[in-house]
Amino acid sequence: MDRLKNIMNRDDAVSPVIGVILMVAITVILAAVIAAFVFGIGGDIGQAPQASISASATTVGDNNVMQLNHRGGDEVSMSETNTRIVLTLPNGTETNIVERDFQGIFSAGSTLYIFNETGDYKIGIYENVTDATTSNIATSGETLGLRIVDVQSQQLIFNRNIRF
Repeated sequence: MDRLKNIMNRDDAVSPVIGVILMVAITVILAAVIAAFVFGIGGDIGQAPQASISASATTVGDNNVMQLNHRGGDEVSMSETNTRIVLTLPNGTETNIVERDFQGIFSAGSTLYIFNETGDYKIGIYENVTDATTSNIATSGETLGLRIVDVQSQQLIFNRNIRF
């Protein structure tokens, strides 16, 4: 009976076994993390274009429109697959600008306009605005919010409120 108690009370082999198991587990986890970075399993999120864009309220013909000026930095692809353009209206609702008369590259020195064509908000160059049947995007005293988001990285390219 004393011999059985002696066997049950001995624990000098427990600590080294647990230590070895923990060290093996840490090594396997560390190797998996390093392999993910080396082989690109984690994916490349990328970075949004860094561009200096200004926005202002302006008038084209008799209508209030929003003018965007690319002042420098990276080019911004304005296609729906690369950028999401969100307009926050004075009542607080957000609308995505899906219809784009311009889906090219917005580069330094370029100017784009956001306008209202029979209830649909669009983005385009000056000729798109003058050729369209437009109405005011906002009335005097109202504020619109504008966000341009890079689809791949989900990072903001531009975020401002524009007062008309």
